[in-house]
Amino acid sequence: MLDRREIRQNPDAVKAAVRAKGIDLDVDEILHLDAASRKLQHELDQAQARRRSSSREFAQADEARRAELRAEHAELETHLRTLREQLAETTVRPGARTLLKVTVEDAARANELMQVLMGEEVEPRRQYIEAHAVEVTNLDI
Repeated sequence: MLDRREIRQNPDAVKAAVRAKGIDLDVDEILHLDAASRKLQHELDQAQARRRSSSREFAQADEARRAELRAEHAELETHLRTLREQLAETTVRPGARTLLKVTVEDAARANELMQVLMGEEVEPRRQYIEAHAVEVTNLDI
């Protein structure tokens, strides 16, 4: 299984491997969701840091400042809840996910296959088509 960092660093190789395996997967959508998820995680981390800071300040604050901090804390909790919900939307939910193992070797095989099917030499392409013709399930003529 590839992690998000691998997909970010090698999107073209992952796309080629996915195509070679005949998998219906939008790698660009994964990259988009990953970017959104990372941005939300950063915002969530900052909001949690502000909450920790205000909690430390609360101990030394006078009563007027404590009232202000309580109001800020309530607002911050609402903001944190919203960020967590948004983050959950950009993260693959267990009930809606399909995990596929795509390796660098798959990308190399995809490249080899593209050379056979799209390359200049006709004979390897003919041999491949003859060898795999019985496996065809969807043929667009």
